[in-house]
Parts: sequence; C-alpha cells; structure tokens
Amino acid sequence: MNGHADEPSAFPIIDFSAFAGDASPESRIETGKRIVNAYKTSGFIYLVNHGILPEEIDTVFKTARHFFEDLPVDDKLKLSLDDPEANRGYLGPGRERVAMKEDSKEKADANREATPDIKESFEIGKEPHPKFANKWPEHMPEFRSNVMPFWERCHELHLKVLDAIALGFELPSGYFTPFADKKDHNLRVLYYPEVEVSKLLKPGQARIGAHTDYGTLTLLFQDSVGGLQVQTPQGDWVDATPIPGSIVVNAGDLLARWSNDIIKSNPHRVMSPSAEKIVHNKFPLRQSVAFFCNPNFDATITVLDPCVTPEKPAAYPPVSTRDYLVQRLSVTY
Repeated sequence: MNGHADEPSAFPIIDFSAFAGDASPESRIETGKRIVNAYKTSGFIYLVNHGILPEEIDTVFKTARHFFEDLPVDDKLKLSLDDPEANRGYLGPGRERVAMKEDSKEKADANREATPDIKESFEIGKEPHPKFANKWPEHMPEFRSNVMPFWERCHELHLKVLDAIALGFELPSGYFTPFADKKDHNLRVLYYPEVEVSKLLKPGQARIGAHTDYGTLTLLFQDSVGGLQVQTPQGDWVDATPIPGSIVVNAGDLLARWSNDIIKSNPHRVMSPSAEKIVHNKFPLRQSVAFFCNPNFDATITVLDPCVTPEKPAAYPPVSTRDYLVQRLSVTY
C-alpha cells in the first residue's frame, strides 16, 4: 500500500508503517509526534500504511450494502436501536439527531426536525457483552461473520494509534492501553441513498449535519464519492477528499478533554458530493464505515499530566466514560 504523499489533502497524511510492523523506537516516537502535532490544529489526519487490508474493508462495504438495499424495511425496523446506553441496532432516515457537545436535547430535536439527516445506519458493539447483545438480521448470517473480524481489527489499530499519541506526549508506550482495552467501542455502517439534487441542496440540509464525535478517536473508511467536510479553527469548511488506501482518523471530544484541549475535536458534516458526481439530476449513493473508539466504560478520564501547566491548568474535572457517553447518546437518539 502506497503512502499517497502526492495526493492533494487539506489534512496531514501520516505514514503509520512504524506501528504496522517492526520499527525502531525512534521512528515510532517521530510518528507519534507527527500525529499529536496534527491534532493540535486540525483534529483530522489521513492514516496510510495502517495494516488493514483493502479486501477486509471491501467485504464490510459489500455486506453493509446488501443489508441496506436488499432487506425489507420491516425486517430492518425489527432491529431498531432502542437504548442509548446499548447503542446497538438500526437507525432509519431522520432518526439520528447529531449534536455538538454543548447542544441540549431540545436543540438537537429542533435540528433533526428542520433538516433530518438523509441516511441509514447500523450500530454494532463488542461481543460478548455482559448486559447488551448485538442485533443481527435473522436471514443474513454473513453479516455477523463478515463484520466482527473487522471490528476486532479496528480495535487493534485504535490501540496502536493511542500508543502513538502517548509517545507524542512523551508518555510511556502503552500508557493508554489499560484505559481502552475492554473494547467499549461501536462500529457503524452507513448508507446514504441516491438522492435528487433539489432535496440535498435545500438550505441547511446535509447528509449528516455538523457535529463532533464523542469518544477518543474515530476510524473512518470512505468510498470514492466524498462529501465529508471539516470545520477549521477559523470557521471555514474544507473537504476531506477520499484518498485511496487511507483511513481518516479524527479526534473526539473525550480525547480533547483528556488532553486539556491541546488536541482538537473539530466539527464535521457530510454534504453533497462535488458537482461532477451528479448523474440524471441525482447525487449517487455513498457508503462509509465508522469505528467510534471509546475508553473503557468503567474508566475515569483525568486530564493528562503533560497537558497541565501553571499557564494552562486543568479545564475539566475527572469524568466517568460511561456517564459522559450515555449523556451524549441520550441527546443523539
């Protein structure tokens, strides 16, 4: 897999080969510093040479498309997400109300009513779980068998990225592992149907509205259609153009909080793709897969020592991962 260093990009392209195989401690530290420096400004990077194979990603995309396009609506609705703490199951068009961390439930509800998201999605958590079970389509056994190995691969990669961040902050290798090794994450497969241009270009309309992610990291696998945009610290929206072979990895609100806001959690959204994608006055369907990485639900997140100085005291008290995420998810659904 090539590094694609010649691709145009609004965000840093990070070669992660030092963590995908054997490498010197010095090269891993250098990679960690590059990631932390990127997250201080943009909160977004492209990761290349990350170790997840194209065929592994392709299998999940094909499986998800079969679910969204071929299962009857009634069968999908039987799998509906019904518990924010569980965060598992199917979400139909307009069901989700994405939000910023400062948004109230009332504001999120108003945003959803005004401009509902044009997408479907399905949420998958770890297995086994002591309290919650994943919801699987009864007549599609390959869904589970194709998706869960990929889920595990994403967990492994997320630990490596956290390890790089630890080294970038001059913390010991493996510092974050005891906080993030219980796999309290969610994998989301997303399907944005083909849509008439007029519907997507209404004022304020988006395929997903502006929001920040809640956890530590998000691993985003995009197809070639595009549409993801990120808000810069200056308030401008810039395209996160798909780069073949890359994973978009952005920092979430809990990682920003953990770093005393040294790491940024940038708002982002999914808008219409570029005009050349229009066919018969319609935007094409788009697929993506997002792996939302969280600390262990029973972990307490306290601002990191290297991120506190007399000039920049800790801005946040310690917080339970479970309390923080359940509060955020209760606003979302």
